[in-house]
Amino acid sequence: MASPFVRTVRSIQADNFTTSLLELFTALGLLSIWIGWFAFARIPLSETGQISQSQATTVSSEFPLEAQGRIKRGQKALLQLAGEAGSKAGPVEAVVTEVRAPNKAGKLPVKLFAFWNRSQALLAKKTVTGQVTIETEHVSPLTFVIRGAAKTGTDSGFKPNP
Repeated sequence: MASPFVRTVRSIQADNFTTSLLELFTALGLLSIWIGWFAFARIPLSETGQISQSQATTVSSEFPLEAQGRIKRGQKALLQLAGEAGSKAGPVEAVVTEVRAPNKAGKLPVKLFAFWNRSQALLAKKTVTGQVTIETEHVSPLTFVIRGAAKTGTDSGFKPNP
């Protein structure tokens, strides 16, 4: 007599979990790779300021006061000149040489040494304006999320019910 029950002893003995185990290990492998990336990948964080003055190889710039403490001597910078000069010259590499005390306008003055090539040096003799971007640090996505959660937790305005 045939059994209507699908999981008979014979079907249970014939069944193997190879496909399920393969899918489980694939999912665990992908999860491990993602967790590794999340903990160890590096994302650059940068500060952006404005060029205030330029001379031969020295460029003066101003950054928001919030950048104080993150900008340090020796950090690499990238100058992006404004207007026609910027389209001709392209990005210019530079290095932070001096970070001064905040000025009365509430800005952080920073001096940079620019590495002009020949065509850029001709443009640098003119008064140039534009933006300065300084990479201040590299953090993992995990650090980025933790910092965001810490900010949200302290000033989120959430008040639990008593």
